[in-house]
Amino acid sequence: MFRHRLSKFGIMSLLSAFMLLVGGSLQSCQDMLDVYPYDDPGDPEWLGASVYDFLKDGTAEHKYTNFVALIDSLGEKESLAHTGSKTIFVADDEAFERFYANNPWGVKSVAEMTTAQRKVLLYNAMLDNAMLLEMLSSTGVQTNQEGTCLRRWNSSRIIDTIPLVNGSSMEHHENWPAYNKYWNALRGEDRTETLRLAMDGSRAMMVHFIGDYLRKNNILASDIQFLYTKNGEVQKTYSDGDAFIFGNKLMPSGVDAGTFSDDSLTITCKNGYVYRLDDVLLQPSNMADELRKRKDTRIFSYLLDRFCIPVYDDALTREYNAFYKTAKSDSVFRLRYLNKEYASNSLLAAQNSNPTNEELLNFDPGNNSTGAQMLGDMSAMFVPKDEALFEYFANPDSAGNFLLVRYAPNVPVTDINSLMQALDSVPEKNISPFLNNLMKASFSKSVVSKFDKLVDDANELMNITPAHVDECVVANNGVIYILNSVFGPAAYEAVSAPTLVNENMNIMRNIISQLRYDYYLLAMDADYSLIVPDDRHFVYYDPISTKSWMTNPSPKAYSFHYDTKMPKANGALKLWSEEYGFKVDSRELTDSVGKAPKEYSISGTNFGGGFMSNRMTDLMEYLIIIHDDDLGIMSGNKYFQTKGYGTIKVDATDVNNIKFYGGEQLELGTYVKVSNYSNQKNGKTYMTVPANEDTEKFKFSAIPTPPTKSVYDNMSAYAKEEHDRFYEFFKLCYEGEDFVKNGGLLSSVFNIKNSDDLLDSAMVYSIFFTDTETSGAITRNTVPFFNIYHYTVYVPSNESIKEMRKLGLPTWEQVHLADSLGAKAKAASMLRQINLFAKYHFQDNSVYIDNTTLLSENGYTTAVLNETTGRFYELELGTEGNTIVVVDDMGNKRKVMVDGAENKQWNVMCRDVIFSSANATTANYEASSFSVLHSLDGALLNKAMFGYDGRFKRFADNGLLVDTMYVDGTGPEAIDGRNYYLVASKGNINIKDNYSKTPSDSMVVRKAGYVMRKLAEGDTDYNDVTREKLIVQQSQNVLVTNEGYQVKEVVDAKTKAVTYEYVHVVENGGVYKILCKSDGTELRKVWVADAPVETPEEGGDSSDEGSGSNN
Repeated sequence: MFRHRLSKFGIMSLLSAFMLLVGGSLQSCQDMLDVYPYDDPGDPEWLGASVYDFLKDGTAEHKYTNFVALIDSLGEKESLAHTGSKTIFVADDEAFERFYANNPWGVKSVAEMTTAQRKVLLYNAMLDNAMLLEMLSSTGVQTNQEGTCLRRWNSSRIIDTIPLVNGSSMEHHENWPAYNKYWNALRGEDRTETLRLAMDGSRAMMVHFIGDYLRKNNILASDIQFLYTKNGEVQKTYSDGDAFIFGNKLMPSGVDAGTFSDDSLTITCKNGYVYRLDDVLLQPSNMADELRKRKDTRIFSYLLDRFCIPVYDDALTREYNAFYKTAKSDSVFRLRYLNKEYASNSLLAAQNSNPTNEELLNFDPGNNSTGAQMLGDMSAMFVPKDEALFEYFANPDSAGNFLLVRYAPNVPVTDINSLMQALDSVPEKNISPFLNNLMKASFSKSVVSKFDKLVDDANELMNITPAHVDECVVANNGVIYILNSVFGPAAYEAVSAPTLVNENMNIMRNIISQLRYDYYLLAMDADYSLIVPDDRHFVYYDPISTKSWMTNPSPKAYSFHYDTKMPKANGALKLWSEEYGFKVDSRELTDSVGKAPKEYSISGTNFGGGFMSNRMTDLMEYLIIIHDDDLGIMSGNKYFQTKGYGTIKVDATDVNNIKFYGGEQLELGTYVKVSNYSNQKNGKTYMTVPANEDTEKFKFSAIPTPPTKSVYDNMSAYAKEEHDRFYEFFKLCYEGEDFVKNGGLLSSVFNIKNSDDLLDSAMVYSIFFTDTETSGAITRNTVPFFNIYHYTVYVPSNESIKEMRKLGLPTWEQVHLADSLGAKAKAASMLRQINLFAKYHFQDNSVYIDNTTLLSENGYTTAVLNETTGRFYELELGTEGNTIVVVDDMGNKRKVMVDGAENKQWNVMCRDVIFSSANATTANYEASSFSVLHSLDGALLNKAMFGYDGRFKRFADNGLLVDTMYVDGTGPEAIDGRNYYLVASKGNINIKDNYSKTPSDSMVVRKAGYVMRKLAEGDTDYNDVTREKLIVQQSQNVLVTNEGYQVKEVVDAKTKAVTYEYVHVVENGGVYKILCKSDGTELRKVWVADAPVETPEEGGDSSDEGSGSNN
């Protein structure tokens, strides 16, 4: 529950407090007179006089004649004597004497003050509601609302102080930026133009530091004490239990608690509450105005005012003219700062400004009521002194100097004034990162005890300490920490920094900003290479538009442009592009000559989403290289992985002629070259230009782009003839166009009727998967098992694949033959075998042969699961000379063949893509994977590929693996001195024993298989994949256990579920199991139980127990 100190005075006191609150918030005090008249002679003694009468009389120790003079001079006697319901924070006469001795106005009495000055002292010290001290820090009377209020609006009005500002006030040396274009209307030739400007153009708020708020927000008393410490010396002491209004401490009331003081601080009057301050309350203005007044923060204030703008306010104009009854109506403007909180406000369109998002401040430092937490919090700013800022910008070795080098190279910077003149040339988009880095939205999260949690624009710790703060200024919309050091933004030192200042990097800067890569590139613990194509050659050839297998293919190229002039008020855009058609092979533009190119507008942020956002995001993922060290592309290697897991090739052997080869450039036989580069704190930035000059029909691009060819494309390019290097492995990987079509192999082998099931099976058993017929994402001939990542493909030599076929690796022709002969299960097993063999040559992680090939010591995962361990098989990689050695599961060492053309037959860059639709005009990148293709001098093998005889596993017509099974030491296959049955293995099966002696033995697990016989080489069925044949007895395959007993399948008529039972024979009064030979014939019968005695029905015949029936 909300606590009231007033409760100690009993129910009448509580009622009085309630009445005062209601009077202040719901009705006037005059309305309450009928309920509880102020002048009732029956008033309790503790209620006291009115606010005015109390101040007029004062106490023995404290007189308030100066404050009463303020009240009288402004005509507020009636309100504070009878009708008002106020809370007022007063200073006694002793405090006023100290004020007269030292005040910014130079006045010695109330009489010397102007009306505006009197209003400042009275109305800023008064609240329009009667508020107990505890209620000041609460937004309501509920317990969870205690300590939620830091600020309240006082009784002042904006129109109390609205000065005239003329052109001379805007002179450079008066701390008004000469470059601020929003004030041009005020800068006539004679500089006499004036306007009525509300410098503090929003209603002022009173800041109060009270214990409940501090506890609620984890703020320490020492945090508040720090605000009143200057150069290490405490100016005012703040302790737990104290209450401050700005920098003024609430003092003991000096009124006897037995009269009308309800505690040591609060004075309860008939129409409000009075609190005594230690000094006269001269309320500060907003942070921007406070900085403008100081002599040691001129540079920061000057930069801040680059964003200020006079905004006409019609309502304020009418209020001002009505109150002051001006003979000639004055137009009244508010001083505002362009900021991101006004994104949908007409402020952004004022004065034809229309700034971009990067030309805005995080919040308005001149607005007293800014922010979502208007009552519960305020802002904070960390403002370096002029001396520190001069060093930051003027010193050639400091982070901020690059701005002057770029924008004011001919301005000699010798002092603060010349520095400000030089900074005039720096655009707002380059000033805002600096200011925003030092502007924090929350004071409660920026107190000194939380300095160690403050982060910069890169979301990294700023490392500000108390020693960096010389003093603090508490304004009515935030706290200013005056620093002796500069904490610049990461944006000035990151690899993206050159895009802020280079006139030919504007396009990339916009892309980085709109797609929010700015935060990523600010990471100071990273090492990047950022590739920035020159604006003059920023031409993007859209690969999707060229896909001839899609619908509506129409190759499109986009030539980007950046308009450096301010956009028009109607929202005309700075960044746009022309659209061209082009020939895919030559890149010749097809519809540019003699025709006006088509403009492609890029609106708002994120390129308006959709098409261009998708393309530029894909591009950005390729233009950022991430390094493990600060050597970057100068490490001596050629291949580097990009942010999106692609790879880019670099030739940096000559630092004056660095070349980038994207995957597409390698396909086209070209490159882009570096025109200049810069060293940044977290890497290097490279500007690129084309290798060739533009002509009338050709626009060459400076953009290194990802590969456009897939693994399928690159492999098939060298698989057209039998002698082509990839021919045999490609033939093994790619069964044909009809693989998943109706009537194709998959649908036939697996008897699939449903198209969705067919696609699912195709994704499992395809090396190159195609889905171009669904309504959602589509793809064509892509590798389905390593998508959205990066991997390596090893292509064994043609000779090695032929050797594997001799060892029994099936061909697709053999799979089709088995299918056509009705052995669909066998065909399915062979299909899986081909699939697993091929997949074993696909390895997770792209590994390129490089000058220094960097390899993992932990092995590389393949796409094949080891069913014994439950983990994927791994390959071990090493180097030998100028190539890579791959060691497989069986210890075979295979080498990548580097005798062919690099990037054509080894180190081949590939990219598989999933598209959002089949329409080349509207499709986007849905997902993709990058890979590298290598030629290998031999096939990669694992133990699971091979059967009992050291050849590739073979399969029976029922699809089961041909294997050996030890039974009794007999059988046609001799291994290590023991003989085995040849079987089509079922593995372990559950067998029901109907004649077990105990229920626990009624179900047993046994290894089982269908017995087989070896074929002779001259047999018509004999070949590399068929060397055994199932034995048939009585038109049935013979299934036996490893004990030699015959077993039969039992199929449930309803569920079609298959179970297994021993085969029994009932004869001669007994039940027998059958032991089989390795050829499936009976060896002997084994008695297991007496035959059950059947009781014949009356009149019926009895069975012959010796009939020899099977069950």
